[in-house]
Amino acid sequence: MAEYTVTQGVELPEKRYPVVSIGAGGIVKDSHYPAYKKAGFSVAGLYDINAERAAEMATSFGVPIVYDSLDAALTESPAEAIFDVALPANAILDVLPRIPDGAAC
Repeated sequence: MAEYTVTQGVELPEKRYPVVSIGAGGIVKDSHYPAYKKAGFSVAGLYDINAERAAEMATSFGVPIVYDSLDAALTESPAEAIFDVALPANAILDVLPRIPDGAAC
């Protein structure tokens, strides 16, 4: 059987926009934040309904701001922030309409 080598790469954008996490559970801890670090993206802030978990994630990953509410995360985040909405499926439809117009998520 022939051996195959898969070479994969991705072209990263020249401008790196700040990321604001809405939700800081296991997928963010194990996948999103390690991938952002590898790609050179900065996480500007995060919000999680569980304040203890949010503080833990901020400490572990060097996130400078932990927002104390969803409203604060959405209104006080950097102007060009990309929102990483990592929530259970039953919570997403309540959050998406609140993301600022024109923001990426």
